Amino acid sequence: MVPLTLFLSLFCLLFGSHVLAGSSIWQPALVSRSNSSMLDKRYYYVTRDQSLTSQRPWPNRVIRYCFAKETTAAQKSTLKKFLKDARKIWISKGLDSNFRIEEVNDNVCTSEATEVLTVHYREGVLATTVGFPSSTIGGVGPQMFLSDSTEIGMLDVVGNFAHELGHAWGLYHEHQNPKFWAGVAGADGGEVFGPNNPGGWNCDNLKDYYTAANGGLRLQTGGGGFRDITIQQLCSNWQIAKNNGFSASEYLPMPGVGTPHSNGHGENDVDWQSIMIYPSGAGGNSNGQPTPENDNRDAILMKPDGSRIPINLAPSSLDIAALNTMYANVEGTKLDLLNSLTNFKKVYKTSQSGPSGGSGCL
Repeated sequence: MVPLTLFLSLFCLLFGSHVLAGSSIWQPALVSRSNSSMLDKRYYYVTRDQSLTSQRPWPNRVIRYCFAKETTAAQKSTLKKFLKDARKIWISKGLDSNFRIEEVNDNVCTSEATEVLTVHYREGVLATTVGFPSSTIGGVGPQMFLSDSTEIGMLDVVGNFAHELGHAWGLYHEHQNPKFWAGVAGADGGEVFGPNNPGGWNCDNLKDYYTAANGGLRLQTGGGGFRDITIQQLCSNWQIAKNNGFSASEYLPMPGVGTPHSNGHGENDVDWQSIMIYPSGAGGNSNGQPTPENDNRDAILMKPDGSRIPINLAPSSLDIAALNTMYANVEGTKLDLLNSLTNFKKVYKTSQSGPSGGSGCL
């Protein structure tokens, strides 16, 4: 991990293993709102109270980015094309055209490193800092790791990049909302996901499950020693899974990051069309060559009716509403804080090594 709390959203959940940068994860408190509407179930709302979070939207709705120094000319060309295509998908679905991504030169990338998104090409890895952190550790700013592999995440390059842009602008994973979970640590009485809920929780279908179960992952204690941890703990506790590089951390509910505005706990409260929800096979063992039309990866989560969560290659109307609402009052550099951000979002994992200090995608 790089010395910044990078909480990677293992979107390479065909992945390799999530990449972390930093020693801790920022978990800003969120505020709830009464009179919730259909839109509320999809995203966390904005608070103007700067004491609640260090995260904020991007100034002027513009993500300024540059490429990491090790990126080759060919990789830059590939990444730039797919990033532009990914933004076009968001705009075509109704996102305000003022949401832009703009490349800056190397001088700006160096002099304003904490205020520019650094984009890395990393085979089999997808991970992005969520939102725009207003403070950094060690001078490291927001990061994005991208791959043009079609064997991870949504099994589609542009779809994967569009998911990552959602993180960069400030969206969490839909399926990690504690309101939808029960029977695991951090759950909030949900009726959708979990060991005894109809949507299930097939932790043993994760690609790295048997490695975790048989490989003696160790949890470092506060005293500096180590103790054995069980696969049951790894499959039921987001913090333990995250600390040990186990891909269950890309699914389990994240405690302490905030309260959804909707109090809904049921199937109809989930946005199944969201580009920010993992398809059932993300991170699961493959049975042949998976494609968007035939995702034969083992299912991790399901819909309550027993059908698979689809591969969504474009944002839903609620995804669009989330960003339009969160950025509604952003004027120039006068920013409203986002309640819905942690420092580094995860991507799906495959089963390869990720950037230093972390593990690849799911």
